[in-house]
Amino acid sequence: MKRIISYFAMAMVLTACGSDDEILNDVQRGDRHPLQFTAAVEDIQTRVTSDNKWEDGDIIGVKISNDPNNTIGQYKLNADGTVKEVIKGVEWQGTESATVTAWYPYAESAERKNISNQQDGYTAHDILRAETKGSSAAPVDLVFKHQMAKVRCRLKATYEGRDISISGATVKFNSIILIIVENGEVRKDELFGEITPYEDSKSGVTTYTAMLPPQTVTADTKFIKITIGDKTVYYKPAQDITLEAGKSYNYNIKIADVPDNTIDSKGTYHVYKAEGLKAWAEAVKDNPAINCILEENITMSGNWTPISSFKGTFDGNEHTISGLKVNLTDENYAGFIDRLDGGTVKNLTLENVNITGKELSAGGVAGDCYGGIIENCHITGTGRISVTEESSASEIGGIVGSNSNGTILACHVSKEYSVGTDATMAQTFITGGIAGKNSGGTIKGCYALCSLYGTNVGGICGKNSTYDDTESSYIACYSNCRYNASGNAGGILGSFSENPTFTQCYYQNGVGSGVGGESDNKHNGVVSVFGTDSWQNNNMLMNEALGEDFGYKYVVNGNPISQDEPLILVKKQ
Repeated sequence: MKRIISYFAMAMVLTACGSDDEILNDVQRGDRHPLQFTAAVEDIQTRVTSDNKWEDGDIIGVKISNDPNNTIGQYKLNADGTVKEVIKGVEWQGTESATVTAWYPYAESAERKNISNQQDGYTAHDILRAETKGSSAAPVDLVFKHQMAKVRCRLKATYEGRDISISGATVKFNSIILIIVENGEVRKDELFGEITPYEDSKSGVTTYTAMLPPQTVTADTKFIKITIGDKTVYYKPAQDITLEAGKSYNYNIKIADVPDNTIDSKGTYHVYKAEGLKAWAEAVKDNPAINCILEENITMSGNWTPISSFKGTFDGNEHTISGLKVNLTDENYAGFIDRLDGGTVKNLTLENVNITGKELSAGGVAGDCYGGIIENCHITGTGRISVTEESSASEIGGIVGSNSNGTILACHVSKEYSVGTDATMAQTFITGGIAGKNSGGTIKGCYALCSLYGTNVGGICGKNSTYDDTESSYIACYSNCRYNASGNAGGILGSFSENPTFTQCYYQNGVGSGVGGESDNKHNGVVSVFGTDSWQNNNMLMNEALGEDFGYKYVVNGNPISQDEPLILVKKQ
């Protein structure tokens, strides 16, 4: 039976035989009459009402007390609660009244069930039973009642004077773990143990839910066990708790302080503080595929040692890391992550960060992106990304230094930011608002507003090339940067060794051309925008280029002509 979290809810009506003349005529014989009934789940006021529906193919068991053969009927249901199939019908014996019993899920005989593991879902342990008296004279009303109690736990902690939800903890309920079920009736086997609940984080607040048999939890018993990292705490009721069948019990448990991090059953780090972020970075040294979810905004102090190689997923979860400082004057790659090796970084804002590398690739999110994905990441506030030594191979970008066959989606770099290093004519510093160099990669739905410094500089990318014969592409990007170039400068691209493809890309601020050293009429898809042009129209064209399946769209920012940020990218609802 399919039930959402708030499950004991609206009546469910099911009609068997009474509206099906073909079935009636086929089975009716003498004084034996096929059972006709309606079935409903009890609506209990202690619960939040919501949709409760049968799943197509659910089977209930039914019996009538005066049947000398003690026949167990089977009725298969449609999703709307009507009878899909009478697998085995039951019949009244004469016209005398008798007791009708029904139950879900169907079982022919008594079953011993171990309910200790409910992490794949608790509804399989939700047992329903109905019992009423009636006769063949009229359909009977079967009201199904829940035979188990539902217990739900939410964890909270205190952080900077406010309550926050805790993810990634391990929660266990101390309970009777063996039950005997016969005709929907639950009998307890007095074996106690730990029940692993179902964990649900879809609503944004992690809940732990399990079905428990009716029982009494005595005062000061270790009822709920909570493990966070290497620490274990218990919830002990101050007085006896009687868990009744058909009722729901909610526990909002507050931890004294938020932990640095928690680790869930899949090994994912849930990070709340700077020390938790450092702990994740340390763990990645041994396993570069360890995932991380940022659960709170974090302010960093001191120097950050970047992840040397990352293959997992880092989900910023729409949070911000502030004050990140990387000073690697003896390393070739520098960024929040040195090298994103097929991994993913998403939904992250880096605020007031300063990244300094030696001579090769430096970027806000990653120094080098090799086949990885960077999505919905932003560089805001003030700061600079640069290298300290002159080199013809220096690649500096607001989001990533070097992008090789990687994908950068829906990212931007703010106006106050500086990207690049002042260059001499003798050396080449390749600088881009989003990527320093793009080799066979895709940059889509990105924009840059920052100040750019270098030899060859581009509002989106400093230099373009191919990767294993794969062309680079730029789709629905725009720039409004300030250019400090000793060589070529372009509103979209500074220079190229191989031509990429452009689709609905725009630039302004009088840089001269969209591609450094080239006129715009040589590159379809690159358009300059001056004060008389319409950003509203550009907005429409760029969204068309992004496509319906792209999870973001551009919106016009007030009067776009007077705005440094004429278009803003937002998530689609």
